[in-house]
Amino acid sequence: VKKLRVSQQSGATVWVGEVQPSAAGRRTVGPGRDLSHDFAADPKNLAILVAHDEHVTGSVIVDGDSYEILPLKNGRVAVSREQDIEIPDAPLLDTGKAREVPAIARSADAAQQPIRVLTVYSNDARDGLADPVAQGIKHFEYFKTVAQLSGVTGVFENAGVVNIDYNQPSKQCQADLTCMNRLLA
Repeated sequence: VKKLRVSQQSGATVWVGEVQPSAAGRRTVGPGRDLSHDFAADPKNLAILVAHDEHVTGSVIVDGDSYEILPLKNGRVAVSREQDIEIPDAPLLDTGKAREVPAIARSADAAQQPIRVLTVYSNDARDGLADPVAQGIKHFEYFKTVAQLSGVTGVFENAGVVNIDYNQPSKQCQADLTCMNRLLA
């Protein structure tokens, strides 16, 4: 695993790295030409670890197989394979050359403004997770990393992870935006 970056966010240490793909997961062009080290990190081979309040939370993705590291309330850690998720292939971007990005008309002030993302969680998440703050940071870091690997040029900052005093009455409401809006109104 190769470190891409380490940062401090919301009182947590965040480590993001690139996992070396297996022989079957390596990206090649023609026989014998391995592109794994020539191009930007691959979202199918990432590791994100968050250390917060004496807990470690994280995700490790190897060849598209995702494993979640979750702290348990008794101080132990659980590692589980997540259900199959469809992660698209990363574009083969040569990191040694500048990317061509179409120009977008912006004011000088707007070009310097970061996009701040606030992650919120319900009382149900607070009660069900040993460290919901670390989970929120982990999901933000995954989003930010995949956005960067996809060529998104914006700067994303974590604005924090906070609990909102909200109890979700049923699981069926999760996919129903009208239902969720009605509950939050």
